[in-house]
Amino acid sequence: KVDRDAVRQEYDLNGRYVVSFLGNFGLIMGLETILETARIVRDTDPEVLFLFVGKGVAQPMMEGKITAWCLTNVRIIPYQPRSKVPALLAASDALIVTYMKNDITLITVPSKIYEYMSSERPIVAGVEGVIAEILTEAGCGLVSRTRDPKEIAEHILYLKQNPEVGQEMGKRGREYAIRHFA
Repeated sequence: KVDRDAVRQEYDLNGRYVVSFLGNFGLIMGLETILETARIVRDTDPEVLFLFVGKGVAQPMMEGKITAWCLTNVRIIPYQPRSKVPALLAASDALIVTYMKNDITLITVPSKIYEYMSSERPIVAGVEGVIAEILTEAGCGLVSRTRDPKEIAEHILYLKQNPEVGQEMGKRGREYAIRHFA
């Protein structure tokens, strides 16, 4: 069992509503959508922190936008050992995933989806195709099929304002993951 409070203390996350993306910072992930969302949320609710944990080819673009847009509500933590992932998921309030629109992303599911669902956290997604179908069927998150940063921001703020809804979504996601992917 992970000590959520200790992990939040270790990574200086106390007092924040943490929306995390863990994994590969790949170009196909559409991470600029998350950064656009962070820009919208920054002006609405300064308690929301977007936490990226990982590495990848999109990192220079991400760092450039964080600086250019003064995204004080975004933090990047370098890639962590696999053993740290459950703790970082537990320290999060919500998890986020986006995928660029193309033929491949409509039919693939990144492995992070299974980890996200297993972590009992609500998922906010800018996706369509198979991922959107799984999240919708499981009832474990809020999906923007158009990948609209404004809609994604609204989803995040809704979950922050309604923690019991997020907890229910998290439970449903975990139950679905155990039933279908264990």
